[in-house]
Amino acid sequence: MNGVPYYLDDPPEVIQLPIITTVGGDDPPPWVGIHIDTVDRGPSTLDSAIQQFINHKRAEVEQGMLSAARLSTLHNAMKAFGEWASFADVKKMAGNVLVEWRDELFTRITAGDWRAATAKTYIDVAKQFTRWLYERDYIDTLPRCLTGKSLAMPSPTPNKIVVMTDREVGKLLLGSTEPMRLYLLLMLNCGFYQGDIADLRQNEVDWRKRTITRRRSKTRKHKSPPTVTYPLWPLTYKLLKKYRQPTGELVLRNQNGLPLVRRTNKGGTDSKTDNIAKMYERLARRLKISKPLKSFRKTGADKLQQHETYRTLVPLYLGHAPHTVADRHYVRPPQELFNEAITWLAGQLLPPELT
Repeated sequence: MNGVPYYLDDPPEVIQLPIITTVGGDDPPPWVGIHIDTVDRGPSTLDSAIQQFINHKRAEVEQGMLSAARLSTLHNAMKAFGEWASFADVKKMAGNVLVEWRDELFTRITAGDWRAATAKTYIDVAKQFTRWLYERDYIDTLPRCLTGKSLAMPSPTPNKIVVMTDREVGKLLLGSTEPMRLYLLLMLNCGFYQGDIADLRQNEVDWRKRTITRRRSKTRKHKSPPTVTYPLWPLTYKLLKKYRQPTGELVLRNQNGLPLVRRTNKGGTDSKTDNIAKMYERLARRLKISKPLKSFRKTGADKLQQHETYRTLVPLYLGHAPHTVADRHYVRPPQELFNEAITWLAGQLLPPELT
């Protein structure tokens, strides 16, 4: 039946498909024995695999399973790996690639380009990416080096704890604008970082009792982060009430009505804008203070640590997740003692002009 379409259900003018002509009456059609693979084999290039991996992690952020900060770390690590890798076919992702990447990280540590902590993070992310590829059948085998010590990295040197002196605290508080002074006070009063200030919700502030009750933004993903009630110092409360947003979920926003700390994605690149950090940089530069903003939170903890009784309250002040079964289930936070400690802390840190 020369010139007859192989489906035979409708005439060619109804269904526009190629007409296949058989050679002989006894010969099988040319499509017999041909297997058409319809299985999705995933991304074929390393770049597309990296992008799919980041998109997968971005979806976890949207579901509250992963922090935006961690996504930024993953993005930076995979960007560095992708720029270094000399192959395009994702199927070539193997053990030798991971070992060579570790050697490259060693070279960059020695050259002073990256700290040991950064290099360790980058090799850990590369290992996570490799397992992700294997779990989705994008690569056929899991490299044996993932279970051995061939990818071990040097332990990062613990960062030296930097705290502010009493003079520096007073100088920064007195030399700042009221909004910046409020942010600094929240760091001292409540052990906050910028993210905690930016995430502060209206329902976490009791305006009658003058307290903030919340879990730290960074530890909310843990199973048992402590819910801490911080009594507000008079000046903290006064400025917080003055600059609070009248509407919306967030208590504090910038002049344009945007969150003080926010992350955006443009063209596949994640970026972070921190208005509080930018304000502090200008303030510290003007006052010739070189210590970082995060030292404020550590300064409050350091003061409490020096007190014979209040030192036990440092983990509560910092909002750290409890480590023991007793802390998680049986021991209630000593609120009265904590209130006493926070009041004492104000007397230690605030200059006389602000009390």
